[in-house]
Amino acid sequence: MIDTFIYFAYGSNLDPHRLHLNCPSAQFLSAGKLYDFTLNFTKTSEIRWRGGVADIVETPNDSMWGAVWQIDIAESDALDRQEGVHAEPQGYHRLDVIVESPDGRLSHCRTYQVTVREALNIPPSPAYKDTLIRGAEYCDLPADYQALIGNIRDNGRDGGDPRLEP
Repeated sequence: MIDTFIYFAYGSNLDPHRLHLNCPSAQFLSAGKLYDFTLNFTKTSEIRWRGGVADIVETPNDSMWGAVWQIDIAESDALDRQEGVHAEPQGYHRLDVIVESPDGRLSHCRTYQVTVREALNIPPSPAYKDTLIRGAEYCDLPADYQALIGNIRDNGRDGGDPRLEP
C-alpha cells in the first residue's frame, strides 16, 4: 500500500513553512527540473496574496525549476483544498508530470496548474514573491533560476498572508 505521494511545487509551496501549514508531513527530496513548461502568473489571488499567483504554462523546448516533496497520502485532500481543486470556480487542477533531479533521476509527480487563466504576467504581491524567493533558496534551486524569481516585477501592494483561505 502506498502511503505517500510525490509533489512538485513551484509557487508558494516551495517555502516549507507555507507547505507545512496544510501538509505537515512534507519532506523535501530534491530540486527538480520540469521540461516543456515555464513559470508564469496567470491568476489573481485577491484575498490570500493580493496579486498574481504562480502557474505552469506549456512552453515547448523550455524548462523551469521547482521542489520535489514527499507527502503523506492522508494530506492529499488538504493540498487539493489549498489549490482550489474542489472550489467553484476551480482554482487549479491536478496534473501528473515527470521531473528530473539534478543528478538525473526522474520522478513522477503530482503538481497543479491554473484551470482558467485570466492573463499572463499578472504581477505578484511582494509577500508572494518573497515566499517564492525564500522557498527557492531553501530548495537550493539553481542560482540563475533564483535570480529569475528575484527579478520578477511585483505589484507593490501590501498584505498577502499565506494562512488565509481563498
